[in-house]
Amino acid sequence: MSVAPVDGIPSLNSDLFYDIFRRLDGATLASAACTCAALCSISKEESLWENVCSSMWPSTNKEDVKSLISSVGGFRKFYADCFPLIVNKEVVGYQPNNYLEYPDNWTEAEYYGDMNESESISPSDFVSIVD
Repeated sequence: MSVAPVDGIPSLNSDLFYDIFRRLDGATLASAACTCAALCSISKEESLWENVCSSMWPSTNKEDVKSLISSVGGFRKFYADCFPLIVNKEVVGYQPNNYLEYPDNWTEAEYYGDMNESESISPSDFVSIVD
């Protein structure tokens, strides 16, 4: 058996990559999409992300759920919304020589750090509840 040399990713058939990508989980697919322009282009295929979402959340296989997800941007966007990157979160910078002033009239929620729960719910929480 002889093996033909490969000059690089662009020389390989995109169908081969599509076949490989459809077997990946979401995190691996997202990582592969970040490696080069060719893989990024292939990873934008909506059916790949539909596969990932349906294997992770079986309720996304229902036709009404599929149409809802499609209407809000598609499965790729849905997956990205479920797993936002840490670097996208706002980080408060440290400011030396400034001390925190604590108000005298804190509410119980402010004192214990309770947040409005509706602000912290992600799409994955909702889908996980349904599944």
